[in-house]
Amino acid sequence: MFSKNQGFLALQKKIFKERGLDLSQYREKYLKRRIDVRLRETGAQTYLEYMIVLKRDPSEYDRLLDALTINVTQFFRDVGTFKVIKDENLTFIYCPFPFPSLVWC
Repeated sequence: MFSKNQGFLALQKKIFKERGLDLSQYREKYLKRRIDVRLRETGAQTYLEYMIVLKRDPSEYDRLLDALTINVTQFFRDVGTFKVIKDENLTFIYCPFPFPSLVWC
């Protein structure tokens, strides 16, 4: 019998193995909240039951990944972000990488 935490870890491994999404850098609270929404939507009671849902219905992965990942268009519609850039008149953006970064507005 798996504990709830063991089921959660097994689900993370399954997602990485089958979809290549490494969830190790996500905050656990964030992950559980988002995944729990998918559990309720699918009627799964545990993380292990949800793994069965994913196996039976591969399209559920699309819904799960959409729930877990950042919607890029939503980020770029954040007027407040661009207002800060405009108001602060940022003349440079630091990039720790040895190659130039591209920034567009």
